[in-house]
Amino acid sequence: MKISNRLGILVLIAGVVMATWAISRSIDHVPLRLATHFDAGGKADGWMDRDRFRISMGAAMAALSLFLILVTLLIRHLPDRFINLPNRQFWFSPQRRDEAFAAILDFGMAAAGATLWLFSMLYREVIRANETPGALFSPSWQVMTLSMLIIGVGLIRLWMKFASTPASR
Repeated sequence: MKISNRLGILVLIAGVVMATWAISRSIDHVPLRLATHFDAGGKADGWMDRDRFRISMGAAMAALSLFLILVTLLIRHLPDRFINLPNRQFWFSPQRRDEAFAAILDFGMAAAGATLWLFSMLYREVIRANETPGALFSPSWQVMTLSMLIIGVGLIRLWMKFASTPASR
């Protein structure tokens, strides 16, 4: 298997490492009651117990990433007519079917890794906002950029793979 076919699992592993690191870091230095929700201006308007915040963020990270992976695993069991894919007859022929679903699963794993990255960065930014009095939330542009880039590149890779067939290249 080529390294390009393993990008999804590599991104997922990186996301799991990042999420584990973020959740396991000590947050004893922030108040027991954290500002966890912020309005459009970054001002706190919702609070949560510190331990409950850690548990709920960990659960959300696990649930969303598992959901993305499960959806891409379950697509294989849908009737072909329910899957909107360019060149569907070509890619779902018996000799290419496994390759097509492997590419979809690879994207699902990369999307799950990107989601873990995003939630890890949001977790870090909430902790950072609570380290100073006033709890002002002002995340940097990097918080969203990497996860959006991973998903964008993954979608482009899927489109490039399925939009053409070997005969049309």
